[in-house]
Formats: sequence, structure tokens, C-alpha cells
Amino acid sequence: LAEALQLNTIIVSDILNISRGTRLDELDDTLFFSIKSILPNDSDDKTILIEQISFWLQDNLIISFQEKRGDFFTHIRERLRENTGIVRKKRVDYLLYLMLDSIIENFYITIENKENDIEGLLLASKTADSPIIMQDIENLREIFHILKRAIVPLRDALFTIKTIKEDDDFNCIETSNYIFFGRLHQKALELLEQIDYDMKNLDSATNF
Repeated sequence: LAEALQLNTIIVSDILNISRGTRLDELDDTLFFSIKSILPNDSDDKTILIEQISFWLQDNLIISFQEKRGDFFTHIRERLRENTGIVRKKRVDYLLYLMLDSIIENFYITIENKENDIEGLLLASKTADSPIIMQDIENLREIFHILKRAIVPLRDALFTIKTIKEDDDFNCIETSNYIFFGRLHQKALELLEQIDYDMKNLDSATNF
């Protein structure tokens, strides 16, 4: 793909380097957006699944690169097939919005999943003083730190898109679609607020 589309070598390097954090760039009229997607690990409730997903936009083309096999976008493809909503009336930057929104929903799913664990630990910490409970609390605290480290740069990138508007820096985004990225920025803020609240609850569990 890189050869066929003549992708910038810097972008190719960032797609392949899965250790990099969130990145937003426009090079040669190409918009590149790379973020982390996080989901609960069904096979191990003490860990989470982290995956890098990158997007490349140019003209009327968008390509996504996923670190692992899987599909977060089935419902979006269905909307395209059935021609429901406004997705086929919009440019590919609106499709990017839908895909980012789907990934952000994964953060909500993960936080909700871990909040259930917090409730259990709060109850357990009231009745027992066990090293295992303290270890579980520390594990959860680390997971929330990972979530926060993933969302903060995403929030900043979305704020950049949200506030540029008429600027020529992002030619790949239509002016009328900036409002949608503003919605994603608001979701990122809500996620960070919820994480701070949950971490305070974890702190209270260690005070019993």
C-alpha cells in the first residue's frame, strides 16, 4: 500500500511503530491520525487489550491500519451498505469521525467494565485487610493510568482539529464537519472526568 499510494516514509514508520502514542499530522495534503484502542481482556480480567490503529486520508480516500486482526467497524460498514444516515453524503473526513467515535466507545466499555471491579473491591476492603485486595487495587489503578495516558493525547489532538476550523493546516477536513470532531473532544473530556472519579474511589478503598 505504501508503495502504491506513495506514502510518506515518516507516516509508514509511524504505522509500523506500535509503541508510539497518539499522533496527528498533515503532510503533503495527507492527514495522518494514529491512536490507541483499549478494550477489556475477556480471558484475563486483570489486564486490558491495547491496539494501535492508524488512519491515512488523502483526497476522497481513507485507509485504516490495525495492529491486530479484528473489526471495530462492522456497524459502520453496515450503514454504508444500507445507505443509512448521512455517511454516503459526506466526505471521508466524516467517515474518520465515525471510526474514531467507535474507538472512543471502546474506552467507555473498558471503564464501565473496570468500574464493576472497583465496586467489588470497595466491598471487599470493608470486610478484610488482605494483601491480595491491595494488589488488585494497585492493578486497577495502573489500568486507569494507562487509560488516561491514552486519552489525554487523543483529547489534545481532537482539540487541535476542533479549533483550527478555517485554517489551511488541515485541508482534508471539511469546514462543516469540524462540529463532529468537537463532539469527540467533549467525549474525551467526559472520559477523563470519569477516570479521575474512579481513581478517587480506588483511593478510598485503600483508606479502610
